[in-house]
Amino acid sequence: MTFQESFEKMRSLEQDLTFLSAKTEFDESNIPFKEKNLGIQNQDGIYTNLGLLLSDQCKHTIKVAVFNGETQNVFQDRNEFTGSLFKQMHEVYSYIDFRNQKHSNFSGLKRIDKRDYPEVAIREALLNLIIHIVNIHIVQVPLSVCIQTGSNLLQLEAY
Repeated sequence: MTFQESFEKMRSLEQDLTFLSAKTEFDESNIPFKEKNLGIQNQDGIYTNLGLLLSDQCKHTIKVAVFNGETQNVFQDRNEFTGSLFKQMHEVYSYIDFRNQKHSNFSGLKRIDKRDYPEVAIREALLNLIIHIVNIHIVQVPLSVCIQTGSNLLQLEAY
């Protein structure tokens, strides 16, 4: 068993947990939300660290920064997201989607739209960041992902 697997199954120090965001996510996908079957609770009804990560009381945050230019010297905008990892995932994606400007060029009569950051890169970076949040406990440092296209730099960090 890896540390990640054992960490997720370990008893959470926080036991006063709610799962409104997780339940909403499961309901929207027509999947039954059963805490013991999902590993959120152990067989004794005690919340696990996985439960804490998916709860509305999740201690981890995701910070997003958009920089002007290729360096991290001038912020265009930044924000920090809290709560359930499901809630953070949706809010971060919406925030980045809003900040991901669309530029149009014309070739004859045809309009060609291009965004600052490829949507597939944003989705991949965000999901990888969330999946690896448990690694913060192993390496004891924040996780960081940067997406750079041309003169635009987008940075995602998890704490």
